[in-house]
Amino acid sequence: MKNSVKLLAILFIFCHSCTTDSTNEDDMNDPADPNPSETILVKRIVMTAEDEEEEVFNFTYNGNKLISISGSASATFTYTNELLTRHDIFEGPSVDHHTIFEYDTNNVLTQYIVYDISASSSTAIRNEITYLPNNEISTKSYSGDLTAQDTYEHETIDTYSNGNLVKRRFVEDGYEAVYLYDTKNGIFKNIHQADIIQLLGHPGEGEGATNNPTYSADDEILIEYIYNANDYPVSSLTYSGGDSTPEFSTQYFYE
Repeated sequence: MKNSVKLLAILFIFCHSCTTDSTNEDDMNDPADPNPSETILVKRIVMTAEDEEEEVFNFTYNGNKLISISGSASATFTYTNELLTRHDIFEGPSVDHHTIFEYDTNNVLTQYIVYDISASSSTAIRNEITYLPNNEISTKSYSGDLTAQDTYEHETIDTYSNGNLVKRRFVEDGYEAVYLYDTKNGIFKNIHQADIIQLLGHPGEGEGATNNPTYSADDEILIEYIYNANDYPVSSLTYSGGDSTPEFSTQYFYE
């Protein structure tokens, strides 16, 4: 596959750890874990493109805290007092992107800054989080350099249901992206702070949430799953743009 970093981001697009509707802050910030020894965690994901080129991602945990993903593109996750505070993406030996997460005194996420330090860029995007009524979350994004990010870019408002991102509205132009889900167990639902990790991707084709995404109206992405006896996906086919041939197939392995 030609863009391993993109595929690595895809793995987290729809991650969300909450399993019931609650307040917005509860949906986005819950450092308490549900008995890590009893949870099912994804251990390996294999993605195969139409040309049969294959990408394999292996997952490493401490309890149910995700520590790293290894593959042609790799990622690490750093925690402070049970809160995810840093995420790094590597393509080769060097860090290309890293994200810093900031919380208030109640351990509620207030902003995250994505730093692009690849060979072609030294820029950053600061994202301010505001919790709204009706299970909605506002994100205002500002661009700048690695020191300060003060140029307003845009605002999005995300709507959640049962812990799943079901709609993203772009405030400036009013455009809305809508997402549908199955009723089975999401691939990443048991990962600690998966709701925060979800912010690392952009809605579109994705894998795992409280439930599993089946359709993105924004990108015309359709995903079909086969499940195991515990109602977790073991494989899927992803179609895009109305094509009848899958863009790629995916297999999921758990521990």
